[in-house]
Amino acid sequence: MAIDGGAFFHPSNDAISGGGLIQLQSGTFSSGTNTNAGQILNTNVEISGGTFTMLNQIIFSQNQPLEFKVIGEEASITMKYLQFGGSSDSQGTVKFVFDSTGASPITVTNWMFLDLARIVVDGSAYTGGAATFPLVDSAAFLGLADPANLVVTTGESQRFVRMVVDW
Repeated sequence: MAIDGGAFFHPSNDAISGGGLIQLQSGTFSSGTNTNAGQILNTNVEISGGTFTMLNQIIFSQNQPLEFKVIGEEASITMKYLQFGGSSDSQGTVKFVFDSTGASPITVTNWMFLDLARIVVDGSAYTGGAATFPLVDSAAFLGLADPANLVVTTGESQRFVRMVVDW
């Protein structure tokens, strides 16, 4: 499903599944009912602009190698809860692809578990100077990603790599 303008609302706690792709370039994607109910996100997501909002507890790509990709810094991404944790071996990849100036952060307004997430940061298109980029922000980090699951690629700036890894 490609969204390039307009709005898509999914006012339900039902799983979003099928293994396809939600691609948000501009406009709005909103899902959930603003409750604590769990909502499974079993599809690839690619966001390069617009507003992406998930209003429930998001349990990401349970038992599937799916990817949540943020491209550039033109998007607003907000989730109420985010869970990459539990009993399976892997729950997918969060990938940030920087444009020349950075990448949009994912803001989680309540708690988040990243225990089983693979986090990939592609800074090869970044042309700015040394800087710090908050990639994931949460009111409560309850489970941190394993450092072995952090992959960073860059262009020329090694200082950039150090700053992202220190995050």
